[in-house]
Amino acid sequence: MAAGIVFAAAACGGPAGDSNAAGAEKPFKIVYIVGKTGLLQNTAKAGIAGLEAGADVVNASGGINGRQVEVEVVDNQSDGAKVASLVQKAISGGDVDMLSVGVSSNEALPAAPLSTRNKALMMTVGSSPDLNDPKKYPYLFSTVGKPGVVLQKGLDSIVAKGAKKVTAVLPSDAFGDGQSVVLKPALAAKGIDYTEIRFKPTDVDLTAPVLKAKNSGADVIYFDASGSAVPQLLAARVKAAATDVPAIMGYSISASDVTALADQKALDNAELLVYNLQEYKPAAEQPKARSTFLDAVKKVGDIDQTITIYGISYDQVILAQAAAEQAKSTDPQKLAAALENLQAPSAPGWVAFQEYGFSSKDHFNAKMSPDDFALIPVTSTVDGQFKP
Repeated sequence: MAAGIVFAAAACGGPAGDSNAAGAEKPFKIVYIVGKTGLLQNTAKAGIAGLEAGADVVNASGGINGRQVEVEVVDNQSDGAKVASLVQKAISGGDVDMLSVGVSSNEALPAAPLSTRNKALMMTVGSSPDLNDPKKYPYLFSTVGKPGVVLQKGLDSIVAKGAKKVTAVLPSDAFGDGQSVVLKPALAAKGIDYTEIRFKPTDVDLTAPVLKAKNSGADVIYFDASGSAVPQLLAARVKAAATDVPAIMGYSISASDVTALADQKALDNAELLVYNLQEYKPAAEQPKARSTFLDAVKKVGDIDQTITIYGISYDQVILAQAAAEQAKSTDPQKLAAALENLQAPSAPGWVAFQEYGFSSKDHFNAKMSPDDFALIPVTSTVDGQFKP
């Protein structure tokens, strides 16, 4: 098992350590506050493995400025209401070098003000646009795809299909809100009629919203969900006899191995919106960074989900190492400044995007593009990748 990950989350009054000799003797500690139990536990398991794999790779190359990385997992029980107190407790402990919070925006949003108040560097895979406010949250960075960029692949497909009406079925939470603000204006700009149906992520039967989407007369239905809502949504597609309507399943659904969560019928007439990382490549065709990543994840444990969450969590470690080397420090303010002016190594070790770069105005990856994503048929998986 790995030791941990990167990025500096400091206690009140300053960082836990720096790159001097005394600091180099102290482990670089990350506290990962995530739903190890509850609705998001399967996704959280992948996040934990990704951070641990990243820590193993970084530690093998000398650590973060000479400090070995270790990770501590704190269970928020998939409950965003518990996050703030857990974050504050971790920061108050005084020996945290980085916070990583959640596998959803609902977990990340309550933590964001605390990262600012305590000058604590925080990483997340939350995708809500509300998190991308560097003036408000100068120490918060996300390694997930921006909804506006990821969704472009789906929008292009909808236009190519000649669709006149699209209905989206989304959770009634911050994640759903983040997609809604993109889909509505983008489809309107193309002259496409848009309807939206929301559901509670905790609902155990989602047949009613899916049936409503089918009856809306949509040419295409766009679905997205996370955690335990994913199999419920897939099952509802069959129960509502909605498989005759072409479907695009969003990038959060594709983080799960849908072939293991539902009968094949639930996947008929559907495409998946994925990161390029999720498309299978034989070992001989994999870039070195990708093979290093996959080997490290396999050493942590079996890959039982698609590789997305593993990869965007793993990248946090790789990015933090690069930022610390550039800053010659693990001080959170210096790390944040280095990330905003990141200089790519000659052989970058990250895997989820071709390029990474942040700025003082954009703390999501400003260099991601639609070419980092793909829309593919639902197929079987190998090592968490969809194989044609």
